[in-house]
Amino acid sequence: MSDPEHRAQTIGSPSARRGRIRFGNPGLIPLLLIAAALSLYLAIPVQSLGNTEIVFMIFAFGAWLVYSLFFGFAFRSTLMFSALYFIKPLPATFYSLILVFVFSYVMSFYEQPQRLKLPYPFAFMVLTAACVQGLVRARDLGDAVIFFTSTLIVPMVCILFVNNSRVRKGDFELWIRALTVVAAFLGFVGVILGLLFPDKRLGSLWFTAMTINGFYTMCFFFGLGLAMKSPDRREKFLWYLAVLLIFMGMMYTYTRIALVAVVFGIGLMMWRIKRFRWVGILALLMVPLAIPASMMTRIQSSFELDYSFFVRLLAWYHSSLQIAAHPLFGIGIETWKQWYIAIAPFDFLYAKHPHNVYLKILLEIGIFGFLAYFLLIWSILKNYYQTCIRGRHDSFDYMILLGMITVLFACLTDIFIQQYEISVVYWLALAFIYKRTKEVRCKNSMT
Repeated sequence: MSDPEHRAQTIGSPSARRGRIRFGNPGLIPLLLIAAALSLYLAIPVQSLGNTEIVFMIFAFGAWLVYSLFFGFAFRSTLMFSALYFIKPLPATFYSLILVFVFSYVMSFYEQPQRLKLPYPFAFMVLTAACVQGLVRARDLGDAVIFFTSTLIVPMVCILFVNNSRVRKGDFELWIRALTVVAAFLGFVGVILGLLFPDKRLGSLWFTAMTINGFYTMCFFFGLGLAMKSPDRREKFLWYLAVLLIFMGMMYTYTRIALVAVVFGIGLMMWRIKRFRWVGILALLMVPLAIPASMMTRIQSSFELDYSFFVRLLAWYHSSLQIAAHPLFGIGIETWKQWYIAIAPFDFLYAKHPHNVYLKILLEIGIFGFLAYFLLIWSILKNYYQTCIRGRHDSFDYMILLGMITVLFACLTDIFIQQYEISVVYWLALAFIYKRTKEVRCKNSMT
């Protein structure tokens, strides 16, 4: 056989087609080209990682490899392993988790090749362009890279990972169960730390008490959904106990906007689910009885001169001025931190960010990136409501939606969904919601 004929048969063989990536839509091609350019652009900050960060990344990735050798490289195994990340999220393990998702999909692709499909390709192309120009204009790549990753890379990787993987029935609920258990454990640890150190505001095992409340807020409603769905009384009781631990964890860290978001979500729950109206009212009336001493100290100081209100008000004012001055492309990712030092009149009025995720994203990457980012969230949640919730009596889906909405409400005074600790759980949940909506629509079209 001649060489040309041998090469032709080799290229057409099943083993050759097995490793060939087939693109589901043309929008992926420019995204991959941009990703290749970014890999070169980010080479310098990646090479500047310290030994400790590198060791953490190697350890986290190695732990997943060992875990997968025992449980397999299946989607469900990787998903359950990812829940461990939320016990103690770190920047190094954050990057490692993204690599785990990518590597896990590559392994499944070589087992069974399929089309690589990215939903909302135009929105992702606009968001990519906006984030890249925002990163290029950043003053400090070390600070900007992690927010660039949480704003662009995490949404893209999570949706690609879930949408192109073989998701089995029950995977989403199993992941929600794992998250609720982790949140209950963190709440239990937070209560103990709050009792041991009543004068300190500790975020359980997380670095900041503020950020963990975004995680608590989502898992509070996730746990309620599991409790409502469970047919077994003992299991239902355990899920309600987990919700109580999560709520107590929130009380001992006392982030006001998170508690207001929970009250907002409970109000929506009572409005839709009539049998929980009196229970919800009773629970809200009993909240003051469970307020710990550390929280009472903060409440008392709130009635005095509260500088945090003026810090936020001043940050909103100056960020609005900058948005008006740079409406199209923003001022660059994490440029605010260096710029605002010269603007804040006093040190105690300084803010590291605008304390509003909508203002922050609009300020950093401009109107085009802002619209693309929130169009993705709005479209996925709207379709989820119209397909899986409206006209149905499924409390589980509704509580999942409440968890996603309440954290967006809490972002009025914080940047929860853009923090690297929260971005993974939020966009993984959105990816599952998108997948579930698509499956329900397909099922409805066949009936």
